[in-house]
Amino acid sequence: MKPQIPPPRASLRTLLLCADESNRRLLLGVMKDLEIEAYIAENEQDALRALRTDRLEAVISEYASYPSAGGWHKQAESAHSDRRPIAIAIVPYDFGLKSAFEAGAHFVIYSPLTRERAKASLRAARALMKVERRRRRRIPVSIPVEVSGGEMGGRQSANSLDLSREGMSLQLQSALRPTGQVVVTFTLPGAASPSSFAGEVAWDDGRGKIGVHFFSAEQSVARPLERWIRDQLGPAFSAQSANGVDDDPPLPARLRALSGNSFYLDTPSPFPIGTELTLRLSEGNGSNSDLGATVLASHPETGMEVTLESRREAELSHFMSALAKTAAAGLEILVCPVSLGEAAV
Repeated sequence: MKPQIPPPRASLRTLLLCADESNRRLLLGVMKDLEIEAYIAENEQDALRALRTDRLEAVISEYASYPSAGGWHKQAESAHSDRRPIAIAIVPYDFGLKSAFEAGAHFVIYSPLTRERAKASLRAARALMKVERRRRRRIPVSIPVEVSGGEMGGRQSANSLDLSREGMSLQLQSALRPTGQVVVTFTLPGAASPSSFAGEVAWDDGRGKIGVHFFSAEQSVARPLERWIRDQLGPAFSAQSANGVDDDPPLPARLRALSGNSFYLDTPSPFPIGTELTLRLSEGNGSNSDLGATVLASHPETGMEVTLESRREAELSHFMSALAKTAAAGLEILVCPVSLGEAAV
């Protein structure tokens, strides 16, 4: 039986800093339609205060009007170590796409805005907000854990209380209190071998319970944990994930060009570089073919280049065959985000 996972907050609270009044009104209307809660910042000081004190899912700002806006979401990440707000930049067409991405944007919407283009980009951003919030949720699980390093030195045993991609809570089995940087080693339920994560002690309740925040890990280490969390929360293309939490419907795309295991998808709602996806193809007779992919390049309002993740030749061959048939029939490919990915930070 899967653990009972507490439902997350319903609100997708998003900071909006927009000097252009017409753009602001349009964005507020689209955000209302998409059920994204807007916190309207009146100036840069107001925005920075909210980023430091509030827990925001995303930041929407005019990069041309506020040149420092690109780094704001990183301040929010520093203030709340378990959170990476999605950064959405509003830029004029002559701003320079590379500059926007280098400044920290995950999504770019060109100004002057239109309702259709803004809605397409914010729909993709909303799907990613929900996925990121969902994967941060702590899943109750009790497994043996070995804690090593830290200022205490040595090793000690503990039991986990909960676990997420970002960290875990532990009940220590001795009076020693680890501080600073540590390494936690544990075997996930159903796994054949243990995994080790470096991190730091984020809190200590003084009664034997501590929280460890994980540092970024190599994909080979992080993948098993990501898969386990996904299994607990429900599959990518379900109408609802675990505990009745609504997921956004997958976004449609069409194949434009194919080269080896990489291909280009036309979509007005591309995801950021580094985003991990699940792609679904319909094979007829009610059957589908799903496979993981990663975004290699993203072009606002146009499309994205993706590469398939599987290393199993038979799986790749089957999916590529189904992909060719889908393209030949003029059918859409369904795209579901799985994770923002480390490259998108």
